[in-house]
Amino acid sequence: MGRADLDLLDADQVQQFFREVGPRDGAVILLAARNRLWIRGPEDAAQNLQIARNVCQGLQQGSSARLIYFSTVDVYGPRPVLPVGEETPVAPGDLYAASKWEAEEFLRQ
Repeated sequence: MGRADLDLLDADQVQQFFREVGPRDGAVILLAARNRLWIRGPEDAAQNLQIARNVCQGLQQGSSARLIYFSTVDVYGPRPVLPVGEETPVAPGDLYAASKWEAEEFLRQ
């Protein structure tokens, strides 16, 4: 399934997808995001959080599927010291990294 099939920024469309054809179990892998090449300001970056919210809310409609969310190592800064882990302090260096961190924080709740 791709961008032409489902607009993840459209909450109603995402809700309808999960009601009609979404997985009932297993996992949903969320890789979709506005990448740094397309982020020109805070409103573009906010779309990454909106995508995560819409998918998470869609999954809450009778699905037991797990959400696997792909973020970015950039949440730890432009040149993080490897290896990084859950205890590594975050230091997003741009709007893209900050938007991915915000989505992570939302999904942790």
